[in-house]
Amino acid sequence: MVPSRARIALAAGVAGLLAAGCATRAPAPVPVAPPPTMSATIVPPPPREEPRSPEEARNLVAVLVPTSGPQAAVGQSIANAALLALIDLKTPGFRLTTYDTAGPGGARGAAEAAVVAHAG
Repeated sequence: MVPSRARIALAAGVAGLLAAGCATRAPAPVPVAPPPTMSATIVPPPPREEPRSPEEARNLVAVLVPTSGPQAAVGQSIANAALLALIDLKTPGFRLTTYDTAGPGGARGAAEAAVVAHAG
């Protein structure tokens, strides 16, 4: 039996589809934006005034811990540890102040009090 034209065309079509399915395509290139250009003007900080008193020359350290309420013992232990660490450094010029995070305003109130006290 001699194949008919229709059968030959069908076989050729199926073979073509199979060959196309096996072919691999390279992925399309992803456009990459050029890196941003960096242009910055470096402005030096304003000159600092010399401290007027030894108190102003100190590094102020604020420790925010609960010193009241059910966690007061833990907070006091942390504050004591911070103080001992400063003493062990044997570096003058530090002033440690403890702020109660369990008091009115919570941790936010203690942080704000520390900033106000050290901003002046």
